[in-house]
Amino acid sequence: MKKVIVRFIILLFICPLSIKGQEHISRNFICGYYGGGNSYDSMQYNFGFVDRRDTGLYFSKKIKSNYDIDFSQTSTYSDSSGKPILVWQGCALLDAGTMQPIFNGDFSDTKGVNHPVWKFCLKEKWGNGEDVVREYRGTQGAFFLDRGDPHSILLVYYRCLSINITDSVHLYTATIDLSGGPGGTPAVVEKSYKPVLDHNLVPLALNAVRHANGKDWWILAPELRSNRWYSILYDGELHDPVLSKIEGWFNHSEGTISVSPDGQKIGYVCTGLKDFIILNFDRCTGDLSPYKEGSFPLLSPGNMGVTSGVFAPGGRFFYLASKFDIFQFDLESDVFDDDWIPIATFDTAQVTEYPFFYKGYFSTIFSGNDGHLYVWSFYSLRYIHRIAFPDRLGPSVGWKQDYYRMEVHPSHFVPTLIDYNMGPLPGSPCITKTKSSQNKEFILYPNPTSDIIRTESMVNYHDNVSLKIFNNIGKEVYSGTLRDLVKGIVVRSWRSGIYLIKVDNQQVAKFIKVD
Repeated sequence: MKKVIVRFIILLFICPLSIKGQEHISRNFICGYYGGGNSYDSMQYNFGFVDRRDTGLYFSKKIKSNYDIDFSQTSTYSDSSGKPILVWQGCALLDAGTMQPIFNGDFSDTKGVNHPVWKFCLKEKWGNGEDVVREYRGTQGAFFLDRGDPHSILLVYYRCLSINITDSVHLYTATIDLSGGPGGTPAVVEKSYKPVLDHNLVPLALNAVRHANGKDWWILAPELRSNRWYSILYDGELHDPVLSKIEGWFNHSEGTISVSPDGQKIGYVCTGLKDFIILNFDRCTGDLSPYKEGSFPLLSPGNMGVTSGVFAPGGRFFYLASKFDIFQFDLESDVFDDDWIPIATFDTAQVTEYPFFYKGYFSTIFSGNDGHLYVWSFYSLRYIHRIAFPDRLGPSVGWKQDYYRMEVHPSHFVPTLIDYNMGPLPGSPCITKTKSSQNKEFILYPNPTSDIIRTESMVNYHDNVSLKIFNNIGKEVYSGTLRDLVKGIVVRSWRSGIYLIKVDNQQVAKFIKVD
């Protein structure tokens, strides 16, 4: 009996529990130590997986890695039981079991993508003679997207092309086949050597939201020092971005994005400042629009501004973590900006294990899979704090400082945590129907035409789905999106004849061009 009990406890601690009905959920992330103390011991033997289960947070045993993760933790990709498979380190895509690069998984020199002065990826030799690869601030804001195809997992990440991280941050992707390497191991099958989105983006502020159909994804990226936001549809292919301009708003040098449980609200906070904004998000079209703006008071001396924000599981409240304080904002309040409630103040007297001479303070606030909110700390404090009842109004939310104590000294930030469980949007007009019903309802006009061909906005498709037009000998003569056809495509210079339209690679209609 003793042996059985011991084995069960070890498996519970090391192996994440499965949650039925969820496929390839990346609920884990890996944490480790940044600097200080005995560098070799603290860095190489001070990593562990954090598993966000429906019963709370669970932590693996310490693991060894020669790949440092620097300022921020990093996302993992997990199988359907929650077991980590892949770890994105910033310089390499690692096998979560061996903590070594997978096949074609070295990103340290991607054809000049990494500026040599910035040293995103730096190889060092430690006192024991082992080589260590250090990554500089490139993991936060990265994540994996899964559409149910194990041969096409998309890694979304950013690279800095200059010395200053706030001057040239660009979006990149890579495609992973989970069985495409030697012996059926994971392999990187495609890397983008040019930016997918060639605009200077806000560092750390990448996120993703399910399309209203519950399968595809919108990648969200705000442009640095501007009011422009980009929504990129990924439906197996990456589409041209949808541009939204938020009038009266300015994206500052760093920020973080959080997503409401239904995916229809986006929270953006300017890191280090006191400003934040809540945006409406259309999961059909990818459009963003202002909802509410706010700021929080600097109650505690030395407060330097917001570090992050998160929505409560019920969606009514928005929480902000600053350096020393946590606040609750009620999204249903008519006086939103002034209707803030202080929830907690960091009590430095409770902390007795400072790895540095610095005093710790609040860092990332994030959602668990158990209905609770958790708060990370700066400066490698081992403690995680908890809000037990985040859907309650006011201070009775069950705040507990130092709720969990980790074996490892964690780094500063929690990575971007995507909601992989978000399903279709009920009642959405753009949830894809069957191909047969699409074909019957697709109407072109005028047909025949001598000048412009167009269609009405299609309720069975999202406007950004791919569109191609072919002539009567099968040659492609036009490539764009369905939105182009809704606006009208000029065909007056085309030769007369019959043309075939394909939407989402499916034939849907024909039209006749006449002189």
